[in-house]
Amino acid sequence: MRYISKLRPGYVKTIVTLSMIYLLLGFLAGISRGGNIDPNIPSDDKTTGNAGIVRRAVNRVRPPAGAIILLGEGGDLSPWQMEKDEKEQIPWKLKDNVLQIAPKSGSIMTRRNFRDFRLHLEFNINDKSDPAGDGTGNSGIYIQRRYEVQIFDSQGKVDYTYQDCGAIYKFQKADESACLPAGQWQSYDIIFYAPRWDAAGKKLSNARITVVQNGILIHDHVEISNKTGMGQPEGPSDGPILLQDHNNPVRFRNIWIVELPQAKPQTTHKTDTGTGGKVRITEHDDKLTVQINGKLFTEYYFKDVPRPYYYPVIGPTGEGITRNWPMKETADEERDHPHHRSLWFAHGDVNGNNFWSEEKTAGRIIHDKFLEISSGPEVGVIRSQDNWVSKEGEIVCTDTRSTKFYNLPDSRMVDFEITIHASHGQVTLGDTKEGSMAIRLAPTMRLKGEVGQGHIVNSVGVRDGDAWGKRAAWCDYYGPVKGQIVGVAIFDHPQNPRHPTWWQVRDYGLFAANPFGIHDFENQPAHAGDLTVEAGKEVTFRYRFYFHQGDEQQGKVAQMYHDYTAVKH
Repeated sequence: MRYISKLRPGYVKTIVTLSMIYLLLGFLAGISRGGNIDPNIPSDDKTTGNAGIVRRAVNRVRPPAGAIILLGEGGDLSPWQMEKDEKEQIPWKLKDNVLQIAPKSGSIMTRRNFRDFRLHLEFNINDKSDPAGDGTGNSGIYIQRRYEVQIFDSQGKVDYTYQDCGAIYKFQKADESACLPAGQWQSYDIIFYAPRWDAAGKKLSNARITVVQNGILIHDHVEISNKTGMGQPEGPSDGPILLQDHNNPVRFRNIWIVELPQAKPQTTHKTDTGTGGKVRITEHDDKLTVQINGKLFTEYYFKDVPRPYYYPVIGPTGEGITRNWPMKETADEERDHPHHRSLWFAHGDVNGNNFWSEEKTAGRIIHDKFLEISSGPEVGVIRSQDNWVSKEGEIVCTDTRSTKFYNLPDSRMVDFEITIHASHGQVTLGDTKEGSMAIRLAPTMRLKGEVGQGHIVNSVGVRDGDAWGKRAAWCDYYGPVKGQIVGVAIFDHPQNPRHPTWWQVRDYGLFAANPFGIHDFENQPAHAGDLTVEAGKEVTFRYRFYFHQGDEQQGKVAQMYHDYTAVKH
């Protein structure tokens, strides 16, 4: 643990305070999250170059939960764009999850901007014999397009400079010579804290960076006073990660980033710090109240109900966007489908039991216990455990569900994740349109009806009544509430079984993601959509609710879905 002992006490204290020390314990010791030592390196530690320096390339490190995958297994280049023209096709070569620079084609950068983060990246410098380059293996990683961490073939050099591998280019050389020979995979793990600025644009503090190369600490919380090399001028805005084309076919793989708690991209999870905003969850005997910046967002009813549900759901304009009945009697609301309780998860056929309806023969989803109730400046979390009980009183299965509420400035966002456990024997989630991840919208948002003025659109462009029973990655239902257009988009996560899901989206305001009802949606034989979970196994579904102003274009629903899928869950 020589490398950990080198960290400055103040820095370690800061990381502990931020609950981020686990990020360092692994990769500084060369054993991060089950990653493997590079197969090019002998299994025993090998000392080369400077006496006592042990080079260990930590490669193929599995991203932690919540990481944003920029280049990974089975991925593509959608998180990236050309530096000069975002619409230009990227000419770099992507094969077997390895991305190789096409020399003289131009640099690429992420479409997203970042502030404070941990970045993991693996690279392979081209050999001097490669005719495609100039033999130097020259490239670089530009943090926010402003601060460059150099990539260069510096293995074997005794006197490192601020232009060699691992240097903060033309600012500070690496503390140790950690470079491996060209042709071998190497790794950078970078922790970056952006400069801080006041409202007038005056810089209050400098950027700071820590870099670990191949398991060796080469920069320890270095303060950077200005942009480096060919970087862009400093400023208060967040910035992208740029991979530099310096006329060499350097290769990259396994690139991911974890945002640190101080800041998130400006398009997501932004806290209203000016008003001391936060997500606050308050416990009561029969419900939990969720407030965002001191205003009611929703309440979670869990006691003496047919199934847990959220009601009301307050949209981004401050008005409720779900139906009130049967929870509350109000004028101008139809009394159909009493089991449509605002926002809920249920299914109409689980081992032959109906957990969707509230008839006497239906089963009940009974709250068992809370596993977590936490408030926070940016995110609030409710995690609970439930029993799915048949009308005969037998437990059919259990679930663990998690709901996260985000503090956004102009919209509302909720992540719902449910794991169904075959804890009491085999479970078959049956083929029926009656399910599953659902919301019942306010009457004026309906597609049809006396007051309905709404519209429906999905990710493939199918609209209104034609969207029922169609498969799509997301679906959006929008319409007026007290004179203002608001919308609800549900995102089906790519990791969900049978993604993209089918949509049980009706003209009277029912809006549900249903991956089971193939018989009804596709006119297939009965039970075509059955999904069986073997005894002792489980299945997980993840969805995001995005409550926005305007239609799907004004709400940037497609972009928000892209952001959702970029995060590893």
